[in-house]
Amino acid sequence: MADVSAILEQFDAAADEAVFVDLGNGYYYPLDSRLHAYHDATRWALVVELVGYNPRARAVLDVLYVFGNWLTSGEPGFENDDFLRRIEDLEAVVRECQASAVT
Repeated sequence: MADVSAILEQFDAAADEAVFVDLGNGYYYPLDSRLHAYHDATRWALVVELVGYNPRARAVLDVLYVFGNWLTSGEPGFENDDFLRRIEDLEAVVRECQASAVT
């Protein structure tokens, strides 16, 4: 099993670098969150998904926070490539919702 102190060190380092999971992020409003955890005798991984609306970008984003001792790429926490747009044309969706609400 993975050493608990090594896991906590990774979390603390991510917090120090401001890349740890932040449910109160002021740049997007949370819509959903998911926690995925995996482990075996020697390896572990934790993925936290935060889905939220970013009014400045006018986008619904899925932000992935990844941690573990067997990551295949990237660093623990999040990087720019971990911000995934979930709706390509949000303005069209809003217009469609507004039109259907009027009728």
